[in-house]
Amino acid sequence: MTEKKDECGVKYTLDVLEDRWQPRIIFWLGFRPFTIEGLHQLLPELTDVALKEEITSLQNLRIVALRQVVLIRKYEFSPIKLV
Repeated sequence: MTEKKDECGVKYTLDVLEDRWQPRIIFWLGFRPFTIEGLHQLLPELTDVALKEEITSLQNLRIVALRQVVLIRKYEFSPIKLV
């Protein structure tokens, strides 16, 4: 999504937020880390496959990070790293 180095941060943000589900996932992850099952309970109209695709997309954008704690996979916001 951010192949161009000169892409504006606002445009990048709007590209992420125009998706139907990603803003909702980001909203819930702002409270605390969730398992995929916990997110699915909060967003029951989203299928398991679609939820996993959205999480993967957010991971690729480095907005969400996977944290594994004692064999429980939880997703949370990843800290922003300025380069």
